[in-house]
Amino acid sequence: MKGRNYMSNNVEINKAVRWSSTAELMSKLVSPITSMLLARLLTPEAFGLIASITMVTSFSDLFTDGGCNKFIIQHTFTDEQDLKRHATVGFWLNLTISTIIWLVIVCFRVNIATIIGISGFENALVVAALALFMTAFSSMHMALLRKKLDFKHLFKIRTAATVINLVVSVALAFWGAGVWAVIFGTLCRDFTYALLFNLRPIWKPAFFFDFSILKNMFSFSGFTLLETLMTWFKSNAAILILSGVFTPFYLGLYKTPITIDNSIIGLLYSALIPVLYSGLSRVKNQKKEFENLLFRIQRLMAMIAFPMAMVMLVYSDIVTGILLGSQWLEVSWFVGLYGCAIVVENVFCIFCVEAYRAKEKPLVSALSIAVNNCILCISIYTCAVYGFKIVCYVTVINSLIYYIVQMGIMRFVLKISPWGMLKNVFPYFGLSFLVGIVSYIIKRSMVSMDLMLTLLLMSASIITYTGIILLGTKSRSEIVAFVKN
Repeated sequence: MKGRNYMSNNVEINKAVRWSSTAELMSKLVSPITSMLLARLLTPEAFGLIASITMVTSFSDLFTDGGCNKFIIQHTFTDEQDLKRHATVGFWLNLTISTIIWLVIVCFRVNIATIIGISGFENALVVAALALFMTAFSSMHMALLRKKLDFKHLFKIRTAATVINLVVSVALAFWGAGVWAVIFGTLCRDFTYALLFNLRPIWKPAFFFDFSILKNMFSFSGFTLLETLMTWFKSNAAILILSGVFTPFYLGLYKTPITIDNSIIGLLYSALIPVLYSGLSRVKNQKKEFENLLFRIQRLMAMIAFPMAMVMLVYSDIVTGILLGSQWLEVSWFVGLYGCAIVVENVFCIFCVEAYRAKEKPLVSALSIAVNNCILCISIYTCAVYGFKIVCYVTVINSLIYYIVQMGIMRFVLKISPWGMLKNVFPYFGLSFLVGIVSYIIKRSMVSMDLMLTLLLMSASIITYTGIILLGTKSRSEIVAFVKN
C-alpha cells in the first residue's frame, strides 16, 4: 500500500510538472510575441511611460500578496478546514492591503507621477493600479490550485488570460490607444484571472478573520516578502533612478531591449530551472550528486544560451529589426550587449541562486541579490549624468559584477569551485566564440549584405555550431536524456 501511494504521488507530481512547465513556456512564449508586436505599434516614449507605471504597480503588488500565496502552498495544515481558514484570512488581508494602497495612489497620484517622471499621466497610474483588486480576488485561488497540484486547470486559465492580454493590447495599440493599450490589456488579463478562478471556485472566502492565523502567516511571509522585494528592486532599481533623469523616450529605449532580451532567454530558463530546483532539492544532502546535477543542467543551459548570445551580438541589427522593428535600430548594440550579459547571468548566477534555495538557504539568496542591488544603484546613480550610452554600458558591466559576487558566495557558502563551473561550460563558450568571430569577419568583409544574405549567414553559423555539438557523444547523450525525462 505504501509503495502504491508513493508511485501514485510520483505520477501526480510528474503530471503537475508537465502542466506547470507547459503553462510557463506558453506564458514565456506569448510575452515576447506581445512585445514584438507592440514595439512596432508604440513609440519608445510610450514604453518609457509604461515602464514607470509598471514599476509602481508591481511594487504595490508585492504588498498585496505579502507572501500569503507561498505560505498557503508550502505550509502543512492540520486538515482541509484549517487550510480554508488560512486562505480566508489571506484573502481579506490581500483585499484590505489592495484597498489601502490604491487609495494612497489616488490621493498622492500627482506626487508619485512627478517623482517617477510621468507628469500628466496621473490618471493612467490610478487606472493601472486597479489590477491590485483583481490580484486580491485571484491570488488565493491560484495558491490553492498549486497546492493541490491542479496545474491542468491553472494552465487553461493562464493561457486564456495571456492570449486575452495579447489580443486586447495589440488591438488597442493598432487603433492608436498608446499607453492605454498596455494598461487595458493588463487589466483584461488580470480580470480574466479573477473571473475564471471564481466561476469554478475550489474555495469561497467567508466573513471570518483570525489575528492568530495572521501572526502565523506573517512569521513566514515576512522573510518571503523581503526576498521578493530584493528581486523586484533588482529589476526596477535602474528605472526608479533614471526616471528622474531621463525622459520617457530614453527610458523606453533603455527598458525595452532589457525586456525583450529577458523574454527570449526566459524561454530557455523556464524550461530548465523547474527541473533544476526539483532535482537539487532531492539530493541536497549528497554533495557529489548535488554538484553533478548542478553542472549537468548548467551545461545544457550553456549549450543553448551561449550560441544565442553569439547570434544576438554578431547579428544585433538583424535581431533588433526582427524582434522590435526598424524604429529601435539605434539601440541594436544594446540589445546585443545586454543579451550577452543576461546569458552570463543565467548560466552562472541563476544557478547559484537556485542552489541556495535547494539547500534551504534563502537568506543567502536574498543577501546576494541585495549586494548586487547596492552596486547597481550606486553605479547607475553615479553615471546617469553622463548620458544614455554610459548607463547602458554600466548595466551590462553590472551583470558581470553580479557574476563575480555570486561565484564568491558560492565558493564560501556551498564550497563549489567557481573554476569548476567555468571549466564545465568552457567548451560551449569557446565554440560559440570561435563561430561568432568567423561569422563577424565574414559579415564585415562582405561589400553588400542584404537581409537574405545575412539571414543565410546567421543560419549557417547556427547549423555549424549545432553540428559540432552533436558530434560530441557526451553532449548528444545529455540532450537525449533531458528530453526523455
